[in-house]
Amino acid sequence: MSDEKEIIRMEVQIRGIMLEIGKMPSRPEPEIAALAVEMRQAIGKYNPIKKPLEESPSRRSKERFRTRG
Repeated sequence: MSDEKEIIRMEVQIRGIMLEIGKMPSRPEPEIAALAVEMRQAIGKYNPIKKPLEESPSRRSKERFRTRG
């Protein structure tokens, strides 16, 4: 499962928990998404911190490909 799908699944779980405890979002959507990302980081499955361009060959090749076309 992709990280994005996993985060969306986590968001759904957060919403369920909030409903159960009677705190359904007074929080805006992005805040819930950020909370999902924090939860993923806490369990060590997701790290949105990107390496600098020089250290990431896959990203560098994507950039080259993007500038070509």
